[in-house]
Amino acid sequence: MLLIISLLLSGTIIYLTKRIINKERPYQNIDGIKSIKIGVDKYSFPSGHSSAAFTIGTIFSLFGSNYLISIFFIILSALVAFSRIYLGVHYLTDTIAGSIIGALSSLVVYKIFI
Repeated sequence: MLLIISLLLSGTIIYLTKRIINKERPYQNIDGIKSIKIGVDKYSFPSGHSSAAFTIGTIFSLFGSNYLISIFFIILSALVAFSRIYLGVHYLTDTIAGSIIGALSSLVVYKIFI
């Protein structure tokens, strides 16, 4: 249940922020960047995939039985964020902001309900 609430919170923040900022994606602004454009909306900031990955990773880390599980989920989340830059659909700042939103959303929900 905490995971669903955390994803709803981070997803809402991402959705509203994208509509306020209206930052275009790298492949729309930089010549030579090739991107797979299937299933992406037109706004870049912040990264929804990075946010979702860090939301899930943070919740799993908080409930993990040892620090190795936490490290695994943090690395996995960071790889998702990196992949968004590699694919040309986000800037570094987009993925950092999305990652922070995801992690903080999970921490806030965890603190409220646990």
